[in-house]
Amino acid sequence: MAVWIEIDAAKKGKFLKKLAKPNELGYQLENAVKSNLKDDVSANNASISALLDKFNGLQADCNASITSNKEDISTLMDKHDSLEAEYNASITSNKEDISTLMDKHGSLEAEYNASITSNKEDISTLMDKLDSLQSDYISLRADYNALKAGIQTNGDKVNALKVGAQINAEKILSNAEGILANTNVDTTLADNITSITADISNMDTTLTNNIASNLAKFTNIIADISNMDTTLVSQGSRLLDLETMGSGSVWFDAIRESNFDAFQFWTKITYDNVRQSTNYQAMNKGTGVFTAPLAGTYQFIIQAYKYSSSYGNVRIVVDGTTVSTIYDSDDSHYRTLTGTAIIEMQPGQKAWAETFNELQGYYDGRTHFSGVLITPK
Repeated sequence: MAVWIEIDAAKKGKFLKKLAKPNELGYQLENAVKSNLKDDVSANNASISALLDKFNGLQADCNASITSNKEDISTLMDKHDSLEAEYNASITSNKEDISTLMDKHGSLEAEYNASITSNKEDISTLMDKLDSLQSDYISLRADYNALKAGIQTNGDKVNALKVGAQINAEKILSNAEGILANTNVDTTLADNITSITADISNMDTTLTNNIASNLAKFTNIIADISNMDTTLVSQGSRLLDLETMGSGSVWFDAIRESNFDAFQFWTKITYDNVRQSTNYQAMNKGTGVFTAPLAGTYQFIIQAYKYSSSYGNVRIVVDGTTVSTIYDSDDSHYRTLTGTAIIEMQPGQKAWAETFNELQGYYDGRTHFSGVLITPK
């Protein structure tokens, strides 16, 4: 019968000494203890080998880490040296910049002080000039008042002379009548009176001839005025034709003052306000459609303001046919799109602007559609 007893090594040694007397049980115990000791030694050797392997692995990792750290430290030292060199260079450069700025500051300060001194001198000079001008103005004002008083005095004198001349004329006329009534008039005076009468007669004849000549001229002037009236009527008719049927006689400017969303479908742009020619109200702001009233060549211009979150895509259409397309693929910025088209149209043909994406409207005309007749037929 085999017996297995598990005890530690120290106790096993003591136990073996007590079994000095040979017997079968003692031999069995000894063999069992020796076998157990061998197993323990083998297990310990395996553990030690495993620990040595782990130690060697850790030592290799440690050596590799130390090598890597040495390389990192060397790299960091190089970077430190480089940064230190850059820092020193920067310090030197900054010192030079500071010195340059200080020099500029000193120069500017000197210029400023010189400017202040110069401005003070200019202000003083201007004040002197102002005082001089004010003195001159006062003197001129006094001269003006004196002249005004003199003119008034002279006017009074002239009026007095007129009155005196009138009185003298009346006296002369009275004396002339008395002289004519006097039967003792000198022959010389009578001859003078006869000569004056003849001169008066000649003056009457000359005056009559002049009046007749002026009447003829007046008649010619009336005829010229009549011709001018006819010409003016003709020119007025032509101007009326130009105003109602000429270049620029048809025009419109439709403005979108609120935002407009097409939901990514081609949609006619409608408008909140429209300015247009007086004679032809051809743009319907509610539908956004312009109907040509006259035959001729028209120019259309579309200006549209797109959002930053969408593409810009607008076009000008005449009777369903696209005549101009404006596209902008920038979907990160606000943009103004502008396009134009020049096309011949017949009365009744229609034109409009369309958009594929949303537009921003505002009262300042960011989005508006305009057109004008540039060459009538």
